[in-house]
Amino acid sequence: MISVNDNTFEQEVLEFNGIVFVDFWAPWCGPCKTMMPIYERLSDELSSSTVKFVKYEAGAENCNAVLQDYNIRGLPTFLAFSETNQVTGYVGAGDLEGFVRGIVNDD
Repeated sequence: MISVNDNTFEQEVLEFNGIVFVDFWAPWCGPCKTMMPIYERLSDELSSSTVKFVKYEAGAENCNAVLQDYNIRGLPTFLAFSETNQVTGYVGAGDLEGFVRGIVNDD
């Protein structure tokens, strides 16, 4: 899993030929900490040449423009992109595994 910022988001997410899951998170966010191990496990299990998992640390250096571009207002926010299009997403702690597996299995 890699970390992306405003400078690398387009290349790593929008230009990827496959599905990219993006975790918008912050180190001070309690629900983010709860969801992090699940996201990391799913990344370990499902990453492939056509499925990628990345993290975007809200408020870190060079990590503000994408938040505005995608109107991210709550953390954690999980978005899925498929061939440059935002497919779907959700905010907060929830059924991350169902969200991810549902998209991967539909592809």
